[in-house]
Amino acid sequence: MMTRFFARRGVAALLAGTFALAGFGGAAAYAARTTPTAAPGLAMKTPLPLMSMGTTPTPGAGGSMPGMGSTGSTGGVAGAYNVAFARALPYTVLVTEMGMADMNAMVPGKTDAMMAMQKNSGVRTLFGPLLHSGSMPHGVNVTADGRYALVSNFMDDPGTAVQVDLRSMKIVRRFTVGINPTHFVFTPDRRYAFVTDFGSGDVYRLDLIAGTTRRITFPSDNCLRAHGDTLAPDGRTMYVACAGEAWIYTLDTRTLRPGRIGITDPGAYDVKVNVQRHELWVSNQTANTVSVLDEGTLKKLATVSLSRNMGPSLLDLTPDGRRAYVGDLTGNAVSVIDTASRKVIRTIPVAAQPFGPTITPDGRYVYEPSIKGSAVTVIRVSDNRVMAVVPAPVGALHVAIAPRVLGG
Repeated sequence: MMTRFFARRGVAALLAGTFALAGFGGAAAYAARTTPTAAPGLAMKTPLPLMSMGTTPTPGAGGSMPGMGSTGSTGGVAGAYNVAFARALPYTVLVTEMGMADMNAMVPGKTDAMMAMQKNSGVRTLFGPLLHSGSMPHGVNVTADGRYALVSNFMDDPGTAVQVDLRSMKIVRRFTVGINPTHFVFTPDRRYAFVTDFGSGDVYRLDLIAGTTRRITFPSDNCLRAHGDTLAPDGRTMYVACAGEAWIYTLDTRTLRPGRIGITDPGAYDVKVNVQRHELWVSNQTANTVSVLDEGTLKKLATVSLSRNMGPSLLDLTPDGRRAYVGDLTGNAVSVIDTASRKVIRTIPVAAQPFGPTITPDGRYVYEPSIKGSAVTVIRVSDNRVMAVVPAPVGALHVAIAPRVLGG
């Protein structure tokens, strides 16, 4: 079973660049990019060693800010900071955990590491027990009423997505979806969810009432590595970032027909709608940029360059549309962009390999999970100050914020 798994997924290609630097970024077409080096000016004093895979840190109430590895290093948060503050915040935070913080361990023959990943991977509330959802959970999203969450299991064979009842924290349904499912969006009526499939480049529609799925393919299969996604405010148009290409696609959520293409820079990894400015913001991991497109015409309006070799992954926008936060996977930082001037105004060092920031619905805080740092960093939006660091046992990948219906 494991041999077939590795043969089908092509782990050698994965480690060679299809997922650049373990961040699932870029694609084979851009795999020749050089290994990122340290970006200048972001190193923090007193770097401490990275927590090894399988080590469960002891949460603490606070104290001095923990050491972080220098930018471009393998360091990360090695202790808790101000955890009591994070616990008191009025949000239910769900976090997926890969089950390993060292992607180099994911190679054929290292069965101990693979079994550890299987055992330790899942989804949890930030302070709750782990719910094993499947193999290497990736994305998580929550319905607007806070009743259900969906979790994608990137390395299940075949890929799966599970529906979790947030009141009981139990899996109530499991969908089979493609090869490597990643990120979800929900329709406004909460009847359907859509999930991108990184392995096939397809999108799947999940019927959350009937429990059925429907596969949606793009013309000529030219959305290589479908990854980040978002919905227009009216829920009628889905935008899909094609990480192996230099464009995003539109998808009509009623007819399920792919539509127009918006040209970005290479490695279009994630996409978000800036409602106030009627723009689409796209992080481009291969190009190390963020593209700004007109939402109506899909014409590129601007390109925001990030600090050297940041390797942008996911991004999120504040509810007022004034700021964009971008996880800089290889830079071990979060870039803050002013959306009016389209300039980076702050770079915030965080734990190693930050994958994707999620902003609370009230716009007050950013939660940034870090894969190799095995932690979730809490940033205050008003002054971009790191307010807390909460250890996540093994490989924190993605975060979703739900209405506070749980106790954790």
